[in-house]
Amino acid sequence: MTQASNIRWLYASTATFGVIQGGATAYLPVFLARLGASAFEIGLLTAAPALLSMVILIPSGLVAERFRDQVRLRVWTEVAIYVPTLILALCPFFVPLEALPAVAIVLCTIQAIPMALETSAFLTVFAQAFPPDRIAHINGVRWALMGLTAAASVAVFGRSLDLLPFPLNYQIVFGLTWAAGMCNAALFARIRVPLLPGTRVSDTPRTSSLVVAVASRVRAYGRSVMGQPAFVRYLFATLPFRIALMMPEALYSLFWVNSLEASDSLIGLRGTAVFAAQLIGFVSWGRLANRLGHRRVLFMSAILAGLYPICTGLAPKAAWLVLIAVIWGLGYSGIRIALFDMMIVSVPAEMMPRFASLYSLAERFAMFVGPLLGVALSQATSLRSALLAIGAIQLAASAAFFLLPRTQRGEHEAPT
Repeated sequence: MTQASNIRWLYASTATFGVIQGGATAYLPVFLARLGASAFEIGLLTAAPALLSMVILIPSGLVAERFRDQVRLRVWTEVAIYVPTLILALCPFFVPLEALPAVAIVLCTIQAIPMALETSAFLTVFAQAFPPDRIAHINGVRWALMGLTAAASVAVFGRSLDLLPFPLNYQIVFGLTWAAGMCNAALFARIRVPLLPGTRVSDTPRTSSLVVAVASRVRAYGRSVMGQPAFVRYLFATLPFRIALMMPEALYSLFWVNSLEASDSLIGLRGTAVFAAQLIGFVSWGRLANRLGHRRVLFMSAILAGLYPICTGLAPKAAWLVLIAVIWGLGYSGIRIALFDMMIVSVPAEMMPRFASLYSLAERFAMFVGPLLGVALSQATSLRSALLAIGAIQLAASAAFFLLPRTQRGEHEAPT
């Protein structure tokens, strides 16, 4: 009964997360583009938080594993994550518009602190709450629900942005995003999983030297990582593609607004197309992953993802963005399912807080390096040329997936 109840509350919280995805997540870069922000400034929205995360993620993982109640840890960090979103919604009342890009970058960077703990706690709860053989199906359904609510939200928000005056229209979107974050935390709090074992006295360094204590913890961390070769192989095989996948992140909103002159309503329709395609993709890829294996699903979805920046760069008019968005929705949903599932089964559940931080560290490294590389490429060429080149780079980076293990049809490969 507990597992069925956990699934229901997970689905409910994920549905509210769709509103967040269709709100501030979708429109913050567009907001900065309409304020006249540069590609470098928009790139910092992703790169600056990622850089801070790289510094604090490993310590955060060590801190997170000391909390026995991982559900409570995730709930309170989720609340903290959306405080900067509420502040951003209020900022135009007090801050000049020309200063808002810098304020947004600072607020997004601050969010990285609670996010470091939240990611570790969420992955730990997920690994405890659900058996490995149901993860693909559960992920498919929950991400489909997110896609459904996000598709509706991004369209409604996009139309509202065109009807209401600037910047009040964006303030309302950011405020509603904060409210959705609070609902997400409240629903997730209903999930029940066993408490983690308490920290034993023998696990705590007895030496009074802080340097020796820290060094001891780092050595122990390194030994635990190297003791899971499946996880190490997973990180090295997926990192090049993660970096390539993040390269166009700062370029899309500028290309839509400045090159194609897309309206907020059309950008909203494009978002609806993405999330609708993800809805189909999460369900379909989740089933295919158990039949074909996750590596094969990862290859197929990576090809679709690589075609997306190429097709975007070739778009002659903004209206094409809606059709092209379907490619991204289908590709990204498969990538997300395959990467997440393969990570979950590569380490023991009781060690998830520690390995979740390293997983997030690799992800944040890609989020830091990728956008800056994409911005540099666009400055050396043009937005359109950079998108075409990045698509080719993404396709080439998927070759590293050959390092991943083959999974059997209908089951996950056990950790080695």
